[in-house]
Amino acid sequence: MLDEFARCVTLFRDYHGAHGELEFRLGTQSEERFGSGVTRDTFEQLERDMTDALQSDRLWTEIVDYYYLNTSGATLRTRVAFDHTDMTLHTEHVRKEVLRTVTVCRDDDPSDACRLSCAVEHPVAQPPASVMINYVRVKQRKRFVDVRDGNEVWAFELSKTWSAGSRDAVEYQQHHTEPHYEVECELVDRAGTYLSERSHDEVAASILLKVKMLLGEDADGRVHVVSDEYRSRRKRSRRMSDCDARAVA
Repeated sequence: MLDEFARCVTLFRDYHGAHGELEFRLGTQSEERFGSGVTRDTFEQLERDMTDALQSDRLWTEIVDYYYLNTSGATLRTRVAFDHTDMTLHTEHVRKEVLRTVTVCRDDDPSDACRLSCAVEHPVAQPPASVMINYVRVKQRKRFVDVRDGNEVWAFELSKTWSAGSRDAVEYQQHHTEPHYEVECELVDRAGTYLSERSHDEVAASILLKVKMLLGEDADGRVHVVSDEYRSRRKRSRRMSDCDARAVA
């Protein structure tokens, strides 16, 4: 398993600081398919524990993602977010390319899963002037960050999401249905010192411990790989206090 994680870390190093993304998210595994999301109880427990352990945003930030196809048939995403700091709207357009994913499950509960992915979010300078939106997601997000010597290293994100085929439909969902609860952790390392001081295997070991922590597994507990996908560029309680101290490495 560490070898699979290390391969993701190796890919990520080439794109760190250049729109690369290395993150893992909690979910469930059934019939060879991974679905992101956790229960409300788990989500609220993690929010309490992270509030005590990490620096965090005081407010929930609302983000709206619009998905559509360009003229070549590739999926693009336009993200609109409100910045509470300067009271402005920020818009970005990207094409996301997933390079590799690894899905792992707990040995004692194969449905309890976590997916690690390495991806690149290619900026799109000039999105199509007219598009047909095929998917909209509204996300209310709170970030919790692990800061070391002024360097933001790991970022945990808790999100309440609603999605539908149009903006009107997703707004209806937002007002009338329970959200989908999502938990993610991303290696940010803004200063680059964390990666420069550690080998692929050391970073992979740290990711594994955090995966176990979020799955509610002990540091010496067992998890296994259920899916490993590489995409070539050519073609019950999950309390943070239960985590071994080594998971902060």
